[in-house]
Amino acid sequence: MDEFHGMVLTGRRAMRVLDRDAEILLDLSDDGTGGSPEVLRGELRQLLLDSLPAGTVRWGHKVSGVRSLGEGRHEVAFNVHPYGARRRRRSRRPRPSRRRPQRTPARP
Repeated sequence: MDEFHGMVLTGRRAMRVLDRDAEILLDLSDDGTGGSPEVLRGELRQLLLDSLPAGTVRWGHKVSGVRSLGEGRHEVAFNVHPYGARRRRRSRRPRPSRRRPQRTPARP
């Protein structure tokens, strides 16, 4: 928790409201007690990732399903091939698509 408190940006909750003539209508300072502290997103993300056991986060995988195991536990299933893992060959000659009829009844 000390690491988190070290990341808190003091003064970011200050607020000032002005009228059309730039007269101050409301001036609230940030006293640092912070009901909702401001923290840089990247630093918070890294703190949370570092707190997890190795191998918990799987980068580059697409989730295909989640099911409850009970008692607050869940099982996450991943696709075998994440997006972008397969390469397609492109022909220089236009030809009818073999996959189009499988996807849509529309004809070119």
